[in-house]
Amino acid sequence: MKISRLKLENFRIFRGIHEFDLKDKKVILIEGSNGHGKSTIFDAICWVFTGELNRFSGSSEQSKFNYLVNNYEYQKQTYRVSVEVDIVNSDGSVSTIRREIRKLLSGNIDKKLFVEGKQYTIREGLRFIINLITKGNFLNQEQKLNSFSSIFASTQILSQENLEEFVKVDKPTDRYAKLENILGLDKYGKELKNYINKSKTAFENELDRIDSQLKDVENELKRLDTRYRDNEYILDYTGEVSEAHLIDKLNTYFYSLPEHLVNYNTIKIKTLEEEDIQRIRNQRKELENKNTKLQNMNSRIHRFDITNSDLNEEQTKIDISYKYLLNVNKKLKKREHGKLRAESRRNQLLVLEENLQEIGILQEELGDLKDKENEMKNFLSYVNSNMKIKEIIKKYNSYSNFIQVFENEKAKKVKKVNELDLKYKNHELEKIDKNLSSIESEIKAKKEKLEQVYSNKKNKNHIIDQLRFKKKDIRADNFQQITFSLQRSLLNRGSEKECPVCGSDFEDVNTLLSHVEFKLKEGQEKFDEVDIKLSEELSAISNIDNEIKSLEEHIKSLEEKLTVTLENKKSIENKKIYLESIIGDLSDLDRLSIESEIEKIENFINEHEHHYNLSKDVLEKLNELKSLAERISLKEKKTESLKKPFKGKFSYAFNKDAITSRVKKLDDYLDGNKKSSKQLKIKKAQHESTIDGLRTKIDQIHYIVETLESDYPKTFESYRINECLIYINQQSKLILDIDAEIAASLKNVSAFKEKDKLTEIQGQKEKTLQIKQNMDLERTVAKENLSNIEILKKIHTNVQSDLINKYLRDNSKIIDQFFRQISPHAYYKHVKLVTRANDLYLLLSEEDDWVELDDLTKEQLKQEVNANLNFSAAQSTILALSIFLALNITQNWSKLNIIGIDDPFQHLDDVNTYSFIDVLTSLINNEEKQIIVSTHNKNFSDLLMSKLSLPDENVQKITINSYSKKHIDITAANYLNMD
Repeated sequence: MKISRLKLENFRIFRGIHEFDLKDKKVILIEGSNGHGKSTIFDAICWVFTGELNRFSGSSEQSKFNYLVNNYEYQKQTYRVSVEVDIVNSDGSVSTIRREIRKLLSGNIDKKLFVEGKQYTIREGLRFIINLITKGNFLNQEQKLNSFSSIFASTQILSQENLEEFVKVDKPTDRYAKLENILGLDKYGKELKNYINKSKTAFENELDRIDSQLKDVENELKRLDTRYRDNEYILDYTGEVSEAHLIDKLNTYFYSLPEHLVNYNTIKIKTLEEEDIQRIRNQRKELENKNTKLQNMNSRIHRFDITNSDLNEEQTKIDISYKYLLNVNKKLKKREHGKLRAESRRNQLLVLEENLQEIGILQEELGDLKDKENEMKNFLSYVNSNMKIKEIIKKYNSYSNFIQVFENEKAKKVKKVNELDLKYKNHELEKIDKNLSSIESEIKAKKEKLEQVYSNKKNKNHIIDQLRFKKKDIRADNFQQITFSLQRSLLNRGSEKECPVCGSDFEDVNTLLSHVEFKLKEGQEKFDEVDIKLSEELSAISNIDNEIKSLEEHIKSLEEKLTVTLENKKSIENKKIYLESIIGDLSDLDRLSIESEIEKIENFINEHEHHYNLSKDVLEKLNELKSLAERISLKEKKTESLKKPFKGKFSYAFNKDAITSRVKKLDDYLDGNKKSSKQLKIKKAQHESTIDGLRTKIDQIHYIVETLESDYPKTFESYRINECLIYINQQSKLILDIDAEIAASLKNVSAFKEKDKLTEIQGQKEKTLQIKQNMDLERTVAKENLSNIEILKKIHTNVQSDLINKYLRDNSKIIDQFFRQISPHAYYKHVKLVTRANDLYLLLSEEDDWVELDDLTKEQLKQEVNANLNFSAAQSTILALSIFLALNITQNWSKLNIIGIDDPFQHLDDVNTYSFIDVLTSLINNEEKQIIVSTHNKNFSDLLMSKLSLPDENVQKITINSYSKKHIDITAANYLNMD
């Protein structure tokens, strides 16, 4: 059985539908960069056959459902993921297996399995698939159904993960587990192994339970022993007394106690029952509270440092401190008043200082303004003394009238110039219109000429095509005719006597050749005649092209000239319209009269322009002079307003140095005032703190005395704390003595009441000892069972190890052959795999002999040549490949003839790769295997394709170029993609 078609839909990285036609393909090569989805194709094959991805078994990814579904589709409300495979049976028939998962609108997940077009439940469908692809009675054991995924993965497809992990592990135990996984033997004896582990856990838990209960029993025995000894001691201590004697003794003691500490009526007892005894305990609690209160007062006395305090003395101290505080406050108030006066004075002086600066600036500005005023007056005096100016003033009465007349003449000149310009614009437009007419006529003529030339060119091209066709026919007819004639003649040379060219008789080859040459010459003359005509026509075409190019360039130049002329005309017309709007009609004016008037106006302007400018300057200076006078007046008023507030207040009101000196003295005073105020505030805080402390002490003295007088029959008239402290200690000692006596009495009562419990305690001890003996027996049995389980586990491990050892021994020659064929060691020619318990040892040997290794222990095996220490990563990879290939070709459970290896070239060099490809070729030819192999290296891919030497129809190359969230780019023959 081989795979003839594979179809993936939204499976992992493959979004959309991707179908590969693998019919008659002996090698399927999957090429692509790491992470581009090569392993996904192997996953699809595993999943469609087994329903599982064995390489994810035990990983966290398998717990996430989208480990199968394309992540982009997984985000949608509904999706479908499926894999479909066609397998060709030995009789040529095709079986189809389709496995799919759908997410419905309801959110439910629907799983389906189709085999041969019929839908099955997942488990029944798996049975049908196994029955389809396996031999014999594979399904007779139910455990094989459960382990089918592992068996399929271990014999049909070697995943990249298993390969890399086998290379990386260096501990014998880890290597053993990896080999178990590769061989698919980890499932062997799984139920027994699970039973052993569960039994071991159960017996360990039982042992822990017994140990825990034994600990409780032993603690109970210790507690009973302690109670028994305590009761024996109390009984010996109290001796034999009666209940009435104990009651009378207790009441007599209670009656003798001070009434302010113990209330006799409350504590008096009549029996030794629990109710009466509880009243004694309650009285003890009250005494304890009283003592606690006394100790709290003692602590308070020491905490507030009032041990030797007297109320009258403390009151005197607080009165003295109040006097000091009043004196400090008075000084502080005086300092604050002086500070306010000094700050007010200082601020006024600073304002005066700023005003003086502004007054200085104003006076400088006044000086500048008056200088300008004098300068303007001198200029006006100079102008008024000019004789020509005097004549103008006399003629026009004022500067303003003269200026008005002059500016009227200038405006008149502008109007006349515009009238003259308008005359010129009309003349220019007439010339432009004539020029435009000429250009348009020339363009029209050139375009007509260009059409004639194009027509001529078309005729010439037609003639050239005819000549070329004729030339081709001449050469073809001539050459073919001669060739066919010669061929026929030479084939029938014995019977042919006529010349194959001209039809005349010939006697020898020379005669034949002369006739052929004549015929060729005749054909060549015709050909040359046509070729000459063709050259003449081509030369004519070249001249026509040059003429067309010249005409087109000339037309383009004329059109550009036309465009520029039209733009110039439009510009002139715009200017003309503007001039007509400001001038009006010019029909009654001629150019000469306009020019004459312009000349008269220019003479007037040239004669009077200088005096016009002087007159304008005079008017401007007069206006400026008036503005200057106003500004001078404002600044003089402002200067007086700045001086006015301080006149008469300071003797040095306008002496800057004196003001600066006075400000400095005020600053010094304020600094001294600040320091003095700070010291006074510190003293104030100290006095306030002292007063607060004295108040606290007085409050505490009141509290101590008043509390004692309220709780005890004692009066403290002098309020001396020392007396209170002595009394507190006396009362505390008395309370402790009373409590000790009451405690002793309660102990006697307890001893009297516990007399009858000794027998009861002895009985409890005997029962507990019996329980302990029974539990010791249970513990012995549990330990024996646990020991037996350990022995059984060791036997199971050895059986498992022997099974793997047997497999390795049975297949050692094949493994060794593959290993030596792909990559032999430099001097150790053979590799051996030996198991001991849960350890796998890789050993190297120069001889192919297993017998001597059978009786070696773990320690002895470790002393042998360890392949793991001598192997490179490439050799470890090759060993894993050798084991897998051996397992594939020796397995007899499956009809499938496929070998899938995911990226085996990670650690292989070129030599290893060549050898490995030879092995694959052998498997294809001898074992009739279909090889599915992937690589991330394009060089290996090209090498594999070239070295296999298989016909194209037997090789399928799938190149995964790139991928994104929405698309994967694949190049392959017979590949269909429907995104």
